[in-house]
Amino acid sequence: IVYGLAYERSDIALKFEVLRSEKITIGLTGNVSYSGSALPLTGTLVIPEATTINFQTGIAENTLLIASAHKVNWTGSDVKLNVAPLQPLNQGSEFSNTTSYSLGLGRKLNEATSASLTYSWEKGTNPGGKSESPFTMSNGSETLSAGVQHKIGSITISGGISYTKAGDVDVTHSSGLTASYADNSVTAVGIKFGYNF
Repeated sequence: IVYGLAYERSDIALKFEVLRSEKITIGLTGNVSYSGSALPLTGTLVIPEATTINFQTGIAENTLLIASAHKVNWTGSDVKLNVAPLQPLNQGSEFSNTTSYSLGLGRKLNEATSASLTYSWEKGTNPGGKSESPFTMSNGSETLSAGVQHKIGSITISGGISYTKAGDVDVTHSSGLTASYADNSVTAVGIKFGYNF
């Protein structure tokens, strides 16, 4: 279930909206291959509840300030996998609540072209970059994104690029298994064509 509210003032290009999504619980069943045997597995996967606030306003002629905050209630929405015949194979996540933020500028360059630049960040929730959950693969992130939109008659061409740097994290599981995730980054490029008719 997703619901929300919005407020607009077109004279100053003001838009404010709050969106809320409720959590969804999904049951899992399957088998685990162990020493040549197929052991039954059950578990749960929870898509957590989340709240998003989006805001924009004009700050100068043809210039917008854009901001957002996205809070996800991961606590109580962990992944749990249970292998009844062999308890040491059980796995579970240990997620913490997170809030990510973004701040950017949008600029109308001319009647046909506009551009934007956005910085987004999420503070890590693993003190010292340490975690005991095998589902943890990063400790926060920082993202820089740039986009441009151009109109040619009834055709709109939109493109963008973003670079994300993931925070380093060292995982030590109770089983003794360890993993280290360091110097990871993601670069994404996208383009979209639209036609108005």
